Amino acid sequence: MLTEYDFLQIFQIAVFAVTFSDILTQPGMILESYGRWLDQFYISRPKLARPLGYCGKCLSGQIALWGFGAFNSVNPFGCPLRWISYVSLTILLSAFLSAAYSKLTR
Repeated sequence: MLTEYDFLQIFQIAVFAVTFSDILTQPGMILESYGRWLDQFYISRPKLARPLGYCGKCLSGQIALWGFGAFNSVNPFGCPLRWISYVSLTILLSAFLSAAYSKLTR
């Protein structure tokens, strides 16, 4: 079962990923050059560009997938369903945040 601390981590990862991919890598922002590189990289290697920051949902999923083992280093393999739920909820929250941000900026 996911704990309150897990939900806090899920929220933090989702907010970071959406902020990074939807805001900071856009033209005129601080990571604009990285965003341009991702745009060019997406043309040749879309499956690699997405988890590197081209897609907020993909970035949050990767951070959650690999971060869960690091954040829960006592026994990360104890409950695979907990790990799957952690990653799935992070991606879902990122999708909601990304959709909400796109509606705000229209």
